[in-house]
Amino acid sequence: MCYQQLCVNHKTLTINNLVKFLIFKLTIYRSFICDFMKFFTYQKENAPYKSVRSIFNPNI
Repeated sequence: MCYQQLCVNHKTLTINNLVKFLIFKLTIYRSFICDFMKFFTYQKENAPYKSVRSIFNPNI
């Protein structure tokens, strides 16, 4: 009985950790995608002819 309870607790713990990890990853990816979209729209609006070059060389 006790052993089973431990096992169940361990399982729920790992699931919780997994969910937290996935949410963490999702927020990272979401912010990354947001930054990418901002960069893309900025390039489109302000300097379309520089867009390809500035991806490789951000100093332009």
